[in-house]
Amino acid sequence: MSKDNGGPAFPENWNGQQVSGMTLRDYFAAKALAWLAANPSMISARDSGAISYVVGAAYAVADAMILERAQ
Repeated sequence: MSKDNGGPAFPENWNGQQVSGMTLRDYFAAKALAWLAANPSMISARDSGAISYVVGAAYAVADAMILERAQ
């Protein structure tokens, strides 16, 4: 079972065809990642475990945002 990706973040028509671009889930995760990375204590560029944790946390926030939108 795949996660709900929220559909396209910025859908538009291009020569009569719908172009979807990035998913809303990816957009939300990117915004959450910026928020998490803005706190230097959250991540160390030298620690791949910390990086994986923060990226996972960004997608967890994105998934929660998509669930909240559905309610």
